[in-house]
Amino acid sequence: MNAHGPAHAVEAAVPVPGSGSRFEQWLKDAVLAVSLANLILANAWFPILFDKGHGYFNEVRVGLPTLLALLANAGWLALGFWLILRVWHRTRNRGVQFAIHLLFLALLIVPADFLRTSILKIPDYRVVAFLKDPIGVTLAALVFLLVLWQHPRAARAAVAVVVILAPLALLTLGHAILLLVGVLHLRHADSDPVLAALQPARPDLPRVVWIIFDEMDYRLAFEQRPTGVALPNFDQLRHESLFTTNAYPPGGATLISMPALISGKQLAGVTVAGPSELLLEPKEGEPKVDWRRLPSVFSCARELGANTALVGWYHPYSRVLADSLSYCVWYPHMPSEPARGRTFGATFVRVLATTLGTVHLRRLYIDLCRRSEQEAEALAGNAAYNLMLFHLAPPHKPGVYLPAEQSFTAFGIPKVRGYFNNLMLADHLLGVIRRSIARAGLQDRTWFVVSADHWWRESAVYDGRVDRRVPFVVHPPGNSQGLEFGAMINTVATHDLLLAILRGEVRNLVKTAHWLEQRRITAPPDYGSQEEHAE
Repeated sequence: MNAHGPAHAVEAAVPVPGSGSRFEQWLKDAVLAVSLANLILANAWFPILFDKGHGYFNEVRVGLPTLLALLANAGWLALGFWLILRVWHRTRNRGVQFAIHLLFLALLIVPADFLRTSILKIPDYRVVAFLKDPIGVTLAALVFLLVLWQHPRAARAAVAVVVILAPLALLTLGHAILLLVGVLHLRHADSDPVLAALQPARPDLPRVVWIIFDEMDYRLAFEQRPTGVALPNFDQLRHESLFTTNAYPPGGATLISMPALISGKQLAGVTVAGPSELLLEPKEGEPKVDWRRLPSVFSCARELGANTALVGWYHPYSRVLADSLSYCVWYPHMPSEPARGRTFGATFVRVLATTLGTVHLRRLYIDLCRRSEQEAEALAGNAAYNLMLFHLAPPHKPGVYLPAEQSFTAFGIPKVRGYFNNLMLADHLLGVIRRSIARAGLQDRTWFVVSADHWWRESAVYDGRVDRRVPFVVHPPGNSQGLEFGAMINTVATHDLLLAILRGEVRNLVKTAHWLEQRRITAPPDYGSQEEHAE
């Protein structure tokens, strides 16, 4: 092969002690260091710099603090790696060289994890299962021993790959700089939403606490609950409420189901069109309409004089429903915003934390669960609000709850156990909300409507079955005797039921059952390809 061909170029970029002029070696080391820093920060760069979802799923705008924090982290990491390479060139100590080789190879685990999660979409529970298998353990041990034995060759091969990927660093750094100077722009909400004013309290109106647990599966929570999964708060609520056994959600994913529940319209699909714009496609054949332009259960409730509030996640509720909510807190889906912070310092720390991969995402999910609990507990006991929606993340993945210790873990829990642990977290949250209402002495004014936006779509990994039913429980104020309701319903009717309660048209469980009976359906909804949505 020609000595000046591509193979020679890659080999020349691989550091060799004592080869080339000092400036050439410094330059080669700089290329390697910058590329390595860029690859290690891929979990931060990718969701920040590339406009996925038109900014709809993001809470924090990409501004000066975010971009400077990214560049600062890339800069100090690249400088650190470059200095380590200088040490490598100067030393002849085999122990130091061995340690640097292993450090370099270990650092590549970070971009490899990015490749696994963001490109190949391989969930971590499959990796854990592979490593628990005797064959997997054997293969991993053999690879590890081979790397230890041939660490110089392994390091050279890895360096060649990193150098080949160096143009990616130019792409990401250039993109960041162009955003910084205003040549490029990312889509984001222009301003923070202005919520509706709080209306005078209406003690004559009922209070309704509407709770949606994300991905709560009716069959596995109630009909075929595994041994060892304790849900005392759900069981108590069941025996005091109208409890449906045949309820189906309006959508197979949060993206579709929540707008359908809030608008009261059955949807054929949705399209994300902007930071605050979600186009809804009604099943009735009507043209697509911006969610913000549709009447919602909250706007209708405000016309009745009710004050409204929402605590949720995933959808930017405060931007979409600002005109009809007096209080709103929402949290972004963790993979959409793993590195953004409101200040330089917060972003600097979160950018570094992305190198922990799924551990960092679980930490964000834990924080989301804790903050949602605090918000929901405070609102549930606040007599100023008549209609409250708590769209709570559990039992949605990732599994983070340890029910025996009533604590959280950011380290991996197998998928099935993680789901059922999170189901017990949902039960804990239900208990917290009900106790808050009791402490405030509001139980004789408060209705409960508890359901889910969709079923557990990965339940087949547990027992090979997928059941699309979701819980639907209605509890009136005060004490009541439970009533089981077996007719098939679509929970899109929740919109009208909540308004009927606020208007005083539904006053007890018998009237609730009669109201639902008039809206029974004869077949489950056709979800089509909705289950293909990620969340």
